Amino acid sequence: MATCAQLDAIIAETRAGAVRRPASAAPAAAPPAEKKGKQQQKPKQPQQPKQVPPVQEKQATAAAPAPAPDDPRLAEKMSLLLSVGEECVSEPELRNLINKKPAFVLYDGFEPSGRMHIAQGVFKAMNVNKCTAAGGRFIFWVADWFALMNDKMGGDLERIKLVGEYLIEVWTAAGMDMSRVEFKWAAEEITRHAAKYWTLALDVARKFTVARISKCCQIMGRLEGTLTAVRIVLACSARCRMER
Repeated sequence: MATCAQLDAIIAETRAGAVRRPASAAPAAAPPAEKKGKQQQKPKQPQQPKQVPPVQEKQATAAAPAPAPDDPRLAEKMSLLLSVGEECVSEPELRNLINKKPAFVLYDGFEPSGRMHIAQGVFKAMNVNKCTAAGGRFIFWVADWFALMNDKMGGDLERIKLVGEYLIEVWTAAGMDMSRVEFKWAAEEITRHAAKYWTLALDVARKFTVARISKCCQIMGRLEGTLTAVRIVLACSARCRMER
């Protein structure tokens, strides 16, 4: 039995908190710690779809390229060319042609058939000068062979050529600017490109009937019943020029 002194010592140690546990006694396991913040987690709110602001009209306008300012020189060229013809089939196409091909080409033709009158001389010179001032290059076809087939100047080719040279001199005297004008004689050009020209002319003659070709006689100022064989060839050649 423990003495009173021993009991007093045990009580004193207990009060002082100096009671020792046995070495074999393992400390009690701590309860598993809960995940931090698990209880404090708030429920997820449904995500609202992002609203894309509509494109403002001003922004779209600013993004589009600004139209190029009108070229005063282009407007002047258009005015010159439109003053020559009675009508223009498509002004936007003409504007696009002048803009992309400043040195465009114009064509005209004539048969050397006699003296020149005022409209053919003075007005032609004025109109050609307007076209060349707009940047164009004018090519005249001197239809000497066609004048021969139409019995002009008595069917004499030398006289026809002489009349053609006379017409060129009259235009020069009337003030036509010859620096951007070129004259091509049909006989020389057809002979120079005979293989290509006559192959195309024969192909046209092969594909069209005589009745169809006869409708081209109006451009020669002839009635259908007055066409000779050579004028049929002339009509085929005219149709050939249309196909080109």
